[in-house]
Amino acid sequence: MVELLNVNMTDLETLNRKGVLRHINSQYNPGGYFDAVHIITRNENDFKLPLDGNIHLHRVPNYHNAVINLLNDTRHLARIVKENEVAVIRGRGPFQSGWQAVVVGRRTKKPMVVSCGGDYQLVHDLTNQYEFKSRFLTDRVEEYVLTHADRVFVYNEFTKRYCCTRGAPAEKIRVVPVRVDQSLFNPQTSGENIRRELGIGNAPLVLFVGIMYEYNQVDSVAAIVPRVLLKERNAYFLFVGGGPMANAIKHSLEYCGSHVHFWDYQPQERIAQIMAAATVVLIPMSVFVLLEAAAAAKPIVAYDIEWHSEFVENYVTGRLVGNRNELQAAEAIVELIRDEALAKELGMNARKKMERDYDEQKLIKHEIAMYQELLH
Repeated sequence: MVELLNVNMTDLETLNRKGVLRHINSQYNPGGYFDAVHIITRNENDFKLPLDGNIHLHRVPNYHNAVINLLNDTRHLARIVKENEVAVIRGRGPFQSGWQAVVVGRRTKKPMVVSCGGDYQLVHDLTNQYEFKSRFLTDRVEEYVLTHADRVFVYNEFTKRYCCTRGAPAEKIRVVPVRVDQSLFNPQTSGENIRRELGIGNAPLVLFVGIMYEYNQVDSVAAIVPRVLLKERNAYFLFVGGGPMANAIKHSLEYCGSHVHFWDYQPQERIAQIMAAATVVLIPMSVFVLLEAAAAAKPIVAYDIEWHSEFVENYVTGRLVGNRNELQAAEAIVELIRDEALAKELGMNARKKMERDYDEQKLIKHEIAMYQELLH
């Protein structure tokens, strides 16, 4: 028996609402390598969900005090490790989850992995919010976790470099790319029902997908809208994801009338259809959405920030423009709307790169190999 403890307060009910619950076993248990995956939750409704038989939920109480919850959760996690045949402990991110993975790993003498998804300092700077309310404390926890984890899994080379600057020894870091369901996001998916629902016919549709937080730079996306509409009066914009800034962005674009639409959370299958309906996908900062758009063979306009330049080669696999350069982004969108041949070429090149570098089965084998390396 080889079991994994996933140190992350996962709200499965929310994942189910987003339509991604069916992917959780694949994400947490690549290729079914682990005989069991243990997850903790505070949500009693999670136990009513149809989960894979290898997923074992453990409920922990909520004391409505962050410090008490952190200490109590850590005690529960250590007990789970001791009572089960847990071979690896994995924390998601280098903060609370990562700290718990390292502490429990050191206490139980089990190897621990911490996964990192990007430049956390950049996110903190964009939002002026910190994991532990204090920049100093947040930085110290991040450095401690990245220094003491047995392995650090990162999505890309950019994040590898970032983790090195934050104290992670290079020899402990492994690049384990994000997996995207290319059978769901593919060029054959139809978006006609989405276009009918929007009532836009064959008009150009520019798409933004993501929760509207400051770190997604959605305010910059809003500034692009009028620039595009000045040149392409028949274009439409669709914002999908909802979030804290949704109402403010909606209010700021009210004068654009029916040319701008806002939708809340959508299930993955529907996101694939929405992606298929898009003429251009605008990506200010993302990992998953960029790869999903590429898998769908959609022309991408992305800001040159974080890891984007690793995937988006300008005029090859998309259009890469200066970060928060709304004028450049608007010009790139208009160019792709007007030049259908170029848009199709960039989209197909992005799809080919996905097939070559992000084949799901190859990535699963690679991730399993990374676990095996740690265990042996």
